[in-house]
Amino acid sequence: GEPDSQTQVENDPATTVDLAALRTQILTDCGLTDYVEVETEGLSTVYGIDGAQVVNSSSFNAMTGAAFPDEIVMVQAVDESAAADIAAKLESRLADIAEQASSYDPASQALAESCDVVTKGVYVGMFFSNHYDEMVAAFQSAIG
Repeated sequence: GEPDSQTQVENDPATTVDLAALRTQILTDCGLTDYVEVETEGLSTVYGIDGAQVVNSSSFNAMTGAAFPDEIVMVQAVDESAAADIAAKLESRLADIAEQASSYDPASQALAESCDVVTKGVYVGMFFSNHYDEMVAAFQSAIG
């Protein structure tokens, strides 16, 4: 028997999701043209995410005319423990947005409160956007 065969399939680089291509797909599908890409190094500044916990990431902020830009963060973490840590920091960011918006932008507050962070295995996604459902569907489809 080969008890390790399943593990090797999961760690096969061929199964790694191309998050950059997914970012492009989401931007195109959602018609977002005014955006700034955020690289892995930039995640520590805004979200407090430790780059050592990140294998790969693809993120962006998109200006939509709302007071708060869309914030999308997609991360492949080094392991599930790191993924949980990253997810907690992204949840905290959404709570911060909701708090900032509470006094003058009820729509953004409601959005931040409804956009749950998505975690599956080592993949974590935060989609603060009116396109949340569409983005999450694309993310979940890509990560299988």
